[in-house]
Amino acid sequence: MAMVEIRGRSSSAFVKPPYSVELRRHALWLVSPGASWRYHDGADPPPETWNQPGFDDGSWPAGPAPLGYGDSLVTMVDGGPADAHPASVAFRLEFDVDDPGRFEEAILSIVADDGAEVWLNGETVLRWHLAADAGADSWATQVVSDEFEDDWQKFSLSPATLRVGTNTLAVRVHQANPTSSDLRFDLSLLGSGGRDRPDLFGMGAEDDWILQSAYIDRLLWRNKLAYDLFQSYGGAERWAGEQVYCELTMDGDYRGVYLLGEAPRRSEGRLDLVPNLGDAASFIIKLDEEGGFHTSAVSYGEWQAVYPRATEEHSAALAEVSAYLSGWETEVLANSEGQWDYLDIDSAVDWILTEELFKNNDAYFLSIYLWRDNYGKMHFIPWDFDLTLGYPYTDCSAEGFVGRATFVDAFARSPRFKDRLISRRAELREDPLTDAAILARIGAYEATLGPALARNFERWPVDEIVLSWGGVDNWLCPASSWEEEHERVLAWIPARTAWLDAWINTF
Repeated sequence: MAMVEIRGRSSSAFVKPPYSVELRRHALWLVSPGASWRYHDGADPPPETWNQPGFDDGSWPAGPAPLGYGDSLVTMVDGGPADAHPASVAFRLEFDVDDPGRFEEAILSIVADDGAEVWLNGETVLRWHLAADAGADSWATQVVSDEFEDDWQKFSLSPATLRVGTNTLAVRVHQANPTSSDLRFDLSLLGSGGRDRPDLFGMGAEDDWILQSAYIDRLLWRNKLAYDLFQSYGGAERWAGEQVYCELTMDGDYRGVYLLGEAPRRSEGRLDLVPNLGDAASFIIKLDEEGGFHTSAVSYGEWQAVYPRATEEHSAALAEVSAYLSGWETEVLANSEGQWDYLDIDSAVDWILTEELFKNNDAYFLSIYLWRDNYGKMHFIPWDFDLTLGYPYTDCSAEGFVGRATFVDAFARSPRFKDRLISRRAELREDPLTDAAILARIGAYEATLGPALARNFERWPVDEIVLSWGGVDNWLCPASSWEEEHERVLAWIPARTAWLDAWINTF
């Protein structure tokens, strides 16, 4: 059984969204997204026993999720005066379970702007963005900003928390301050059997996959080309996610071409890292806008934990990772060669060459993955190449280096790095970065896609694909058809490689 849900921070709102896929032996929705909840709003908190089984909530109003105020919601609750919202709103729901013993895991997913406490059968099972002693009048400890308000946060519960017969969920959603403009809530609970780990298309046995929509990539191969090239540089340390093309139909709706592939995870089929035994011998981390365990001092955003996960159980290990990052950042800020005591210089060189070849708009600020194995040095993973090869509209040309974060400036000031960058590019330009080799890969992708290309763009016409952000109607460079985008980019690539040949020594 495949459990499919929309994934991604900035791309989840696309009409053709990406999905995460988890493979289980069986699964059953105990509480579905959009379920109907009873709620208590207003300035006065509910009775103290409101979160317990047996509490009579029959007088409370009810409505389907998402519930809240200030946004486009299915059910609107009373948020009080705009400058004096109550700190929290309470929600209740009952559901039945025939046999909790059939489940090996209960997966709770929640949308909560800005924080929440969840009780299952009277016991607290989740406290998110709240202090340990939070009450009804307590404010959330973090603000969930606009672009994250629809994000589902996923948590694993023990199925032992479930009862035969009627179960009760009680949720208190908290605001971060009394003038917050909106509140949003939805929740789902899935009872699941054990994970199923097939080897899909020779990519390795795993239960966790992604379906990448490539919606704003009007060629459908930007990410695949970047990942495949990085892998082709050689060696197990040049790990990048494998992907295969597929066409997706959901509930009878043809969704077009997708890329089924790997996300960066620790496993034998992917990054085969030595497992941690309490400390942080190995780790995988991702730099993004918020929600992390370590604020970056040398770039934008916060480092998020991929492995080990950001749970109380792993707090000591993540403190070690944070200390390691702080040591690296100290060397970076000093423009010291000591930065290479923490970061593998050859991995950094190959990653920079890939980002610069594609002229990746997001290269040095978002979606940056690093991994370390068994107390070794950190290595890069290429990720998120949608805004590349002549995107965005602000600079569609094949010239110029990508805008830099502080740590990339430190790379450029390192004599060791600069020498290796120039020699490594010359080496890769012999193969696999010849123009002919790159264009041959692209030709192979398009031969694989065949008639699926036309079917995809019949479903998603190129002239209707837009990326609107920051008041700009469309960040994508002009193209009215796949053929026009194809011709532009196939001319752009040799122009880009020629520019880099001429200017790489000035990096």
